[in-house]
Amino acid sequence: MALLDRVKERIEADLTDTDIAEILASSLREIEDRFGPTGEPITVELVGGRSSLDLIRPIDTEETVEITVDEEDLEPDDFRIFNGGRTLRTSSGYRFGTGPVSITYTPKDDQPQRDEVAVKLAILDITYRGANKSARAGDTALAGDMSSDAFAKEQESLLGTLAPRRGLFIR
Repeated sequence: MALLDRVKERIEADLTDTDIAEILASSLREIEDRFGPTGEPITVELVGGRSSLDLIRPIDTEETVEITVDEEDLEPDDFRIFNGGRTLRTSSGYRFGTGPVSITYTPKDDQPQRDEVAVKLAILDITYRGANKSARAGDTALAGDMSSDAFAKEQESLLGTLAPRRGLFIR
């Protein structure tokens, strides 16, 4: 189902499909600006000197991973990937050098989650715009605090659902 249809299925509004599509496009741009593109390799720079390195976006293990430590490329057998693609360790158990570590990899595809957040952001935007008119989400008439502070807080909450999860990981 197209994202436009998903929005229209969840909220009634007096907006054209073009208006809703523009709101969705804006939501998708905000997500990409904040979390980077999907399906494309990225390069991150980290500080070495540790036995493991933690990445914000998990690695797609089906794609190539290139690691440079102290200006020397590691071979694929020199490191292992743990913690759902978020943690790298050297195979030998030694530390990742003392200088900069450059990692080029393709993050796992999280487009379905991004699409859902974009739909929710569009609904929030439409609801906020329609606060002076009428808006319905499902069987619920939307009302309440629609101040810009409330909007920004809710927007950040939705975007935060895409942020990496931090948990207890003992090394």
